[in-house]
Amino acid sequence: MPWYWPFRAHIAADLVASIDVDAGTLLAEWQHASVALATIAYDRADLEVDPAQSGFLVGRSEGLLMTACSFAGSKWAHLDHPERTVLRVSCGRIGRYAAQRVFPTRPARSPPG
Repeated sequence: MPWYWPFRAHIAADLVASIDVDAGTLLAEWQHASVALATIAYDRADLEVDPAQSGFLVGRSEGLLMTACSFAGSKWAHLDHPERTVLRVSCGRIGRYAAQRVFPTRPARSPPG
């Protein structure tokens, strides 16, 4: 069963510093972004994208939660669907935590062993 470390670096820094001060100091300085990915499918009749385009980026100055959108069928051939347009939307930036509020973190699973 997959597992993941549910702590951000700056939160884990104190725990790590009790074992290795230098490593704890480095972790405390790391910046992170609260990021979420969403996959959205539309009927191709409602949203058709140029197959020569792979998606677009959204600049910070736009003030949106969305940071990028990939046209899945254009980037990954196995996701190209004859009746659907599949989008992979990226949300979140360093210093903004809206993605974490919209898509809360799953509860941690215990590591194997």
